[in-house]
Amino acid sequence: MCTENENRVIELATSKEYTESTLAILRNEMEIKREIRLHFIEELKRLAKQKGLDFTYDEGLIHFWDNQWIVFSQPSVSKKWNVYIGWNKHNKSDGVRYGISRQFTIDTQPIPADKLMQIPHVWTEAPQDEEYPCGWAYLRGKDGKTGNWWNWFDIATLEDMANGTMLHFIETEIIDKVIDGHLLKKVQEILPD
Repeated sequence: MCTENENRVIELATSKEYTESTLAILRNEMEIKREIRLHFIEELKRLAKQKGLDFTYDEGLIHFWDNQWIVFSQPSVSKKWNVYIGWNKHNKSDGVRYGISRQFTIDTQPIPADKLMQIPHVWTEAPQDEEYPCGWAYLRGKDGKTGNWWNWFDIATLEDMANGTMLHFIETEIIDKVIDGHLLKKVQEILPD
């Protein structure tokens, strides 16, 4: 929004006619942000269904507790390996990562290097390892390098959730790469359950 428009919004929002409504919005800021996150989760569910994937998420995402994950899975291909988007800490840029993992399984034994070399290294921000055999990357912004998408309280992040920018990134940079590259199948074949 340009400065002229911002000034006009502020002028209207603080006018006698709209002050009560403005204050009601401010009092309900957290609930409004929560609702935007809920709508975004619904969009992710629709995306998963459209792509033939199962979708689960941790309720803590909406309330913003630590250690929360979004999971896209394809049980007909693998019961262990899934696509994860999640974080250890929601308020730090190094907290949100994505990639193929077996996060919630107990046996995360080291994978021999010769087996890892057979798996495509798709997300190269981190090396391939037993937790993320295709590597992983941080969820930052639409260019993949900068931005605050790791912070689901951030106004720009909420805007990108609402306008479809983040959904498009997740679809093209994560889900389509997994589906088009048959990555779950490749990982499953090399590292069976």
